[in-house]
Amino acid sequence: MGGQRLYPIIVAEKQVCHLRATFRVTGSHASLAAQHNPMTGMAQFLQRGPIPAISDPRNAPEARIMFQAIGRHVSLPARAGIAALLNPRFTASTLKLMGAKGRTFSPLLRNTVNPTSVRGGGQINVVPDGYPWTWTVGSCRTSRRSC
Repeated sequence: MGGQRLYPIIVAEKQVCHLRATFRVTGSHASLAAQHNPMTGMAQFLQRGPIPAISDPRNAPEARIMFQAIGRHVSLPARAGIAALLNPRFTASTLKLMGAKGRTFSPLLRNTVNPTSVRGGGQINVVPDGYPWTWTVGSCRTSRRSC
């Protein structure tokens, strides 16, 4: 960062939240177009965000402290980038401008949710009537203030 090699040390971790969401649907044959199928419901659920993304450094105090400490040891332009990163109004756009490095830093400043398993019907080409489709999050990391 800013021409300096950094070796971060982990001093805090986000909390783990295990979520389970169940979707019940009307049965049908898989060849029939259905507006409300369980996978669509799950996709919409994930897009809404079961846990708010919160790209706000105030909700990640350890990351904010780390970036402030880094800022004391980098060039003035890099320091300006860090200041933008730590400003809630500019966090998301700064991460986007950072490209690959922004994708690396993004999880430090926001909650993350990754679905790890989906369970549903037992027959190929059949959506069973009323069968509960369950989505389980195996990796959901949140700041302390989010849970």
